[in-house]
Amino acid sequence: QAERDEALQALRWMRLLYNVDEDHIHVHGVSRGGHLTWDLGLRHRDRFASLIPAIGGPTWIIEEGRNNMRFTENLWDMPIRDLQGSRDDYRLLRNLRRAFQRLEVIGNTNAHLVEFEDLGHNFRTDTIDWAGFVDNSQRAPLPTRVLIRASQGTNERNAWLRVDKVERGIQEVFPLTVRPNVWNVLEEGEKARYVQDMADSKTGQVIADRHADGKFQIQMDGIKQVSLMLPMEWIPEDGKVWVSTGKASKKRKVRVSTQVLLQDFVERFDRNFLPVGVVTVKR
Repeated sequence: QAERDEALQALRWMRLLYNVDEDHIHVHGVSRGGHLTWDLGLRHRDRFASLIPAIGGPTWIIEEGRNNMRFTENLWDMPIRDLQGSRDDYRLLRNLRRAFQRLEVIGNTNAHLVEFEDLGHNFRTDTIDWAGFVDNSQRAPLPTRVLIRASQGTNERNAWLRVDKVERGIQEVFPLTVRPNVWNVLEEGEKARYVQDMADSKTGQVIADRHADGKFQIQMDGIKQVSLMLPMEWIPEDGKVWVSTGKASKKRKVRVSTQVLLQDFVERFDRNFLPVGVVTVKR
């Protein structure tokens, strides 16, 4: 948490001082910086255009909210080039391979784990066309589809979608519940999978689509309430938008306020996405 907050503060400081293009911010880190690169992307997908972690990865540890493997699906459309020696710690490799398997299942075709069979905790940079990768990787400030894997329900955000409340049982930190006679016979890899399955069961998910006609469709699992953060050009003249939650489809009033715009800009400093209205949707 502390490292993540400090990195975001450093990014904010840089953007205040320099004219940084919000849609071309790329994250790269090595070793512990590789771990942080993954954590930033998994929890703040909408801030970055691509991830370039090296010899670092996501984790399944449950203490102190350090399990971020559960958020892998947040990166369903994130360009990723991960550089990793195949002779490094087997637990790191296990986590990385599992994360990329999850990304493949959800349809991310632009996320690649690049392994170097002759290297341990090291990597090379000569296997990627970096200029082409960076030039072709661009954040979409107003994507048509937004996905959030959430565990806290306190302002977990991706672009124009915000999770406000989660259902009971969705938890960031949770106790490990397993019978000792079962746990003791599991191999280490099986223990990791057991913990990860438990974390996934305590993680909510919401997918929101904005269609060409301006209508929104929202699917919530483990989520009680979300908010749509809308720019002016998305708000019809009558001040209402169509929202479908699967159970019902109806027009919902947009709460327009300068406070929405000012607060969001102060907090996120994003010139390419300027929301002025909010629509609250409950399950």
